[in-house]
Amino acid sequence: MKKIIFALPALSMALAFNASAQTVAPSFYTEVGYASVPYHDSGYNLGTLGVLNFKFGINVHENFAVEGALGTGMQDAFFYYGSTRVTTTLNNMYGIYAKPKVKIADNFEVFGRLGYTHINMNLSALSSTFNAYSGSLSYGLGAQYSFTKSVYGELDWMSYYSKNGATGKGPSINVGYKF
Repeated sequence: MKKIIFALPALSMALAFNASAQTVAPSFYTEVGYASVPYHDSGYNLGTLGVLNFKFGINVHENFAVEGALGTGMQDAFFYYGSTRVTTTLNNMYGIYAKPKVKIADNFEVFGRLGYTHINMNLSALSSTFNAYSGSLSYGLGAQYSFTKSVYGELDWMSYYSKNGATGKGPSINVGYKF
């Protein structure tokens, strides 16, 4: 299954570039959105983080973009270890992604994302806090609907982090603006 997930964006990108020799001038876009990210570590559900995210991208081809992302925690996650409440707080996250995309209709496209995300978070219990930070390969799939020539909505699912038994994966809803 993992091979299929990793092969899908590459296949989409290859088909997109082969399907069209037409090039367009680079154009920029920005997005703001909210992600709901269940966080698991070694099989334990550590709660769901709420993430406010910002993306900035450049369309370098009609079927390919490169984007950077910044995120900050909006909702802490928590779980109980015995009777002790443990809180997980996302301080920040950032990433860079390749975004192959295919237009299905005039106002609708599907895309993949493949890149790297770095996460900085705190785990707190009683009066102790542990800071954790690390990065990992990240990937996802999504769809985008254009309301106007400049404004669009987007739904996606991303695996933001998957390393050493810890995972952060979930959906997000975004609104974007094309310059």
